[in-house]
Amino acid sequence: MAKLLITGSSDDSSLMSSDDENVGFIWGTTALEEYANTLNSTAAFLLPQNPYARVIKNYTSPSPGCGGENVSEASLAKIQQEYGNGSLLIGDFAAKYYKALNATIWAYPLATMAETLPRHTYSPGNPPHFNINTFVNNPVMANYTITSVVSPNADTLYSVAWLDLTSGPLVIGVPDMEGRFYVLEFVDAYTNVPLTIGPASSPLGQGITRAVRYVITPPGFNGTVPPGYNYTARVETPLVWILGRTYADGYNETDLAAANALIAQYSISPLFPDGYQPPTAVSQLAEQALVASGVPYSIDSGRNVSAFWQMTGAMAALNPPATAADATAYAGFSGLGLTANGFNAAAVVDNDTALALNLGLAAGLLCINATARSLGNATAARWTSSSVAVLSSGQSSTDVLTRAALDWSVLGANPPSTAIYYTNYDGFKASDAATLAGPTLPLDGSAYDYTLSFTSFPNVTGFWSVTMYAADNNQFFNAPYDATDGAYRYNINAVTPGFAYNGGNFTIYMSVTPAPAGSLQQKNWLPIGTVPSSRFYLILRLYGPSQEAQAGEYDPPPILAHPRGFSAA
Repeated sequence: MAKLLITGSSDDSSLMSSDDENVGFIWGTTALEEYANTLNSTAAFLLPQNPYARVIKNYTSPSPGCGGENVSEASLAKIQQEYGNGSLLIGDFAAKYYKALNATIWAYPLATMAETLPRHTYSPGNPPHFNINTFVNNPVMANYTITSVVSPNADTLYSVAWLDLTSGPLVIGVPDMEGRFYVLEFVDAYTNVPLTIGPASSPLGQGITRAVRYVITPPGFNGTVPPGYNYTARVETPLVWILGRTYADGYNETDLAAANALIAQYSISPLFPDGYQPPTAVSQLAEQALVASGVPYSIDSGRNVSAFWQMTGAMAALNPPATAADATAYAGFSGLGLTANGFNAAAVVDNDTALALNLGLAAGLLCINATARSLGNATAARWTSSSVAVLSSGQSSTDVLTRAALDWSVLGANPPSTAIYYTNYDGFKASDAATLAGPTLPLDGSAYDYTLSFTSFPNVTGFWSVTMYAADNNQFFNAPYDATDGAYRYNINAVTPGFAYNGGNFTIYMSVTPAPAGSLQQKNWLPIGTVPSSRFYLILRLYGPSQEAQAGEYDPPPILAHPRGFSAA
């Protein structure tokens, strides 16, 4: 008989992970699968984690649970017979399983935003509070010691703010950025991106970096915005996450200081100050969605099945679906305990319903994970870009599976009009450079040295960069560029000190062995580390990408593998 996991709790934070633009946290199904596979079928259900991923995997092939089409009713009958108690007819049990699977996919953005909010805003002061409606800026560039973010950005300073619009419209202030590239991305509770502010996609026109004031209005606002503001935008949920990125030259202390001085001037203020609570006041959204629901908000707290459905219900109650499709979908989940007022655990009155919820959550997460791995368009040179997927889902909520998969892999991804990322884990032998017909080789500095040659700078209105990451942990290598002075180089862009190029023509050299001092290879060298191993991947970032790139027609050059010692020649 199945243990009712919806009443459990967990302190296993290893089930969460993050990504470069996913500075939030998610339920890490891969770790969950591996953990569950070590358990026997009896002990598994006595633990608060959701080990039903193993059960689903035993009955599905090849894509576990996606859409439910890979789990037949006959298989569900076997699962119910083994783990349930027969309190539901098999047809009803199967219907609840499929409904829970689809609810997981639909709800994943809400639960992930609820998971992310307190990690950015919670302050353990006296009394504890959430820093709502205020910017929190990170004044330092990412480096190898920062491990809380996967594939960190080495080109920008981050600014984060969470808006609670339940008290009325807010004004976002941006100073004169003096020509500096920046983007403030607005993400609603369903992870749609209704607005970005910045020179690449500003509603005021491309290239505009002058001081501006934007009014953000909540759902249902029918008031009048006074004159004197540059732009007014309506968002469809009262909870909004702003993820800001501001370009800074991390190798130039003067430029870094100037960038910090500018982001310190980002501001949030009420359009109508009367009756407005200060930013550090307890937010209705934070308090009701995360405290009253009983979900712990400590950064070290684990998550369980109960937390997922509680956070989903609480977030949906405070951020009602804005589209007809979302409203219809959510109404259909009422039989699972999801209501307009939140998650009603009392509605789960039998073991088979609990089993369906547990199975559906596990299958939904497996489905989201499998879909996330297939996002993007691989070029001939094996670069993968998710720009088309972001464009189709990041602006709307019509494709809920793509929306969830994007949140799994790149929560907070910019629309391609603002930025496009290309990722590559594979190279080709140099002898195959002309045709790219040979087999691909996983990037591994213990096996080869590598080159990446451009015939022209990437076409951008903002900036570009090529950044290296250790494949084993998605972090920067602890591999000094210059061992004598302890200098590090995690990426190469147009302002990298010593970077050598002829017009836009340049080659980046990558190796474990240092390049000869003063050589071209050293000027354009990215060092490959050895810990945890020498396996790596590259991300090419384009901020303010060309129309060609936005249309998916830009093909970065191949990464070529050479015998070790090539870069030192």
